[in-house]
Amino acid sequence: MIFILLNHKKKYLLIHTKSVVYKHRLTIKEFTEVLPKLLFIKTHRAFFVNIKKIESFDKSNNVLKVLSKNIPVSKTYRNEIVSLIKF
Repeated sequence: MIFILLNHKKKYLLIHTKSVVYKHRLTIKEFTEVLPKLLFIKTHRAFFVNIKKIESFDKSNNVLKVLSKNIPVSKTYRNEIVSLIKF
């Protein structure tokens, strides 16, 4: 199983894969402590994405496209994302 997107909403962690969304009662911090640091990047306080699954980056609107979904990129993490991906 490849985790593509982690999203923390209302006390639940939503783990998106290509075909299934899993819902767990964990904090995003607890879960991300076991993720490979070089494979996932934080884009916003509630989002982590698999770097290899990023489809595009709209720099003007600070939005990543992952699984055909728009993922917000906060100003805090923007420079790190720009340095890691080349679009």
